[in-house]
Amino acid sequence: MAWVTQFLDGFDHYATADIGAKWDNTDMAITIDSTTFRNSGKSLRVTSAGTYQVSKRLNVAARNIVFGYGLLVQSAPSGTAFGTAGAFTVLSNEPSSGSTAQLAFCLASDGKLHVGRCSATSVNNLTATDIGSGTQVFSSNTWYYVEVRVYIHDTAGAIEVRVNGVVDLLLTGIDTKANATLDVAEYLHLRALATATYWDDLYVRTEASSTEVTGGFLGDIKVKPYYPNADGTYTAMTCSTGTTHYTLVDETAPNTTDYVSSSTALQKDSYGFQDASETGSIKAVQVGAYCYKADAGFRGAEVFIKSGATEVFGASQPLSTTGKYVLKVFEQDPNTSADWSQTNLNAAEFGVRISADL
Repeated sequence: MAWVTQFLDGFDHYATADIGAKWDNTDMAITIDSTTFRNSGKSLRVTSAGTYQVSKRLNVAARNIVFGYGLLVQSAPSGTAFGTAGAFTVLSNEPSSGSTAQLAFCLASDGKLHVGRCSATSVNNLTATDIGSGTQVFSSNTWYYVEVRVYIHDTAGAIEVRVNGVVDLLLTGIDTKANATLDVAEYLHLRALATATYWDDLYVRTEASSTEVTGGFLGDIKVKPYYPNADGTYTAMTCSTGTTHYTLVDETAPNTTDYVSSSTALQKDSYGFQDASETGSIKAVQVGAYCYKADAGFRGAEVFIKSGATEVFGASQPLSTTGKYVLKVFEQDPNTSADWSQTNLNAAEFGVRISADL
């Protein structure tokens, strides 16, 4: 078993109207912000406290979970409770309301990060028992990179929090299981404090073991988007206009005025992409395609990588008449079974295929 990256988001490649295409649940007062961000581009902004939130399904229900993100709060928190205006991150087993919240994380009036075991109440109106706090005092209007590892268990639970790469809180042998029957979490929720709250450069990882697994942190990362800039090996899909495929799918935010389409199982398009220009190691590559179906009946799509002579596909994901991102994270180069090198990444093609299970 090993840590698996389930989801990445730098919030740079889509607009406020598209949040629901990438996240599983979204409420009002949530925007993609282009004025406040960590490195470049955009961030996610939740402008009001309380029930306003976004949530993301982790693809698996797990006991071992690691997540990290850049975090900025516009003004200092004033509360001490984990209730409606308190928690900025919650792990639960439901996309919105319900009674399966497990753990909550908040900044209190002391400026420190606090961890709470939820009272098995709704994500939207939760209460929690404070089980520990860090020592770092968070200043307003300042970016911090926060990483959290949790192991959910009623007696042997563990929580490790790192702020800017430094361990800020480590709890072991504790009760981190809030729900009486569920000892896993499946959703990550981001909620505002009593002030505008921003997130950037987010990742979520899971480990399938039923016992505690340490590690799993990626460190302070940058999530950067790259876009198609050439037709690839495969051009089987139909262009909505013209004959050049990549120009129909190279927008920096989803645009359905031009597109490629197909109703034939296993037809695929692949594209060359802009070269990666960042320095440092490549932790993972997430391939995303904005897809929808135009008629009744089941339709599925899957994204894929062509690296050298090797092709590897993500799982088939069902489509609806509303656009959704089909996503898959590839942590290693499938052609070498090693970590991505910038040379191999820049030479690879990425694309989308109509699923066989039409």
